[in-house]
Amino acid sequence: MAGVRILCNQVIPVTDWNHDYVTIKSKLESKSPLPTIASFDLLNPLDNSGHGYTVKPNGGQIRDWGLHYPNGAKPSVTDLVKAGQGAVSFIVAFKLDAADRYINILSNRVNSAGFNFYYSGGFYMSYIYPSGTPGTIAAASVINAEIGKWYVAVGVFDPVTKAASVRISDAGLQYGPIGTGFPENTSLDTAVSIGGDPNGLTTSSMYGDIACVAYYDGAFTADQRDAMVSVGMDILHERGLV
Repeated sequence: MAGVRILCNQVIPVTDWNHDYVTIKSKLESKSPLPTIASFDLLNPLDNSGHGYTVKPNGGQIRDWGLHYPNGAKPSVTDLVKAGQGAVSFIVAFKLDAADRYINILSNRVNSAGFNFYYSGGFYMSYIYPSGTPGTIAAASVINAEIGKWYVAVGVFDPVTKAASVRISDAGLQYGPIGTGFPENTSLDTAVSIGGDPNGLTTSSMYGDIACVAYYDGAFTADQRDAMVSVGMDILHERGLV
């Protein structure tokens, strides 16, 4: 069963999460140059970093390689909250089944806390100032998605240095400044949603697939960020997705 430590010491996938699990080491953690906050391999409901977080699939349909989200699916929810967190980095492996609407891939964005990574005519990140005004990370040109293609996105959201960026496999790099009015230490003040936003909206939820997600303590350097893409691609290859 997925996530159980057995003789081969591997994560063995199943399509039913109604079991007991124990954590094992994941490449999402062992290959990261930064400490792991949470590692969701999405082959089980556990955070394999051992920090005790969990994920509930909700509308995400369990597959032996991760979660599938049909159009209109409810987001998967986690209990990943780390109050006072400043810079945070993340990785997510995903595939879109449509590109004609707003799609939240990862989000914990609310007023003055959190951020999201999404697709809306291109890949972007965003956040919301305490005033309620949204801010968008969109200094690069439009980065379009190819429907049905697996991507690995590795990003940095650093409200301390006021910079954010996300490398989307070979599609490109999105980047930009975080406004000075955004707090420095609220990056993970609200729980992370996978395949949607904290409000549970299905009109902007994931339409496609997500294979794995992880969050890290601190900001990857540009070289570290780009190198982590290959870690995600290795995982996709091991699961027979690429």
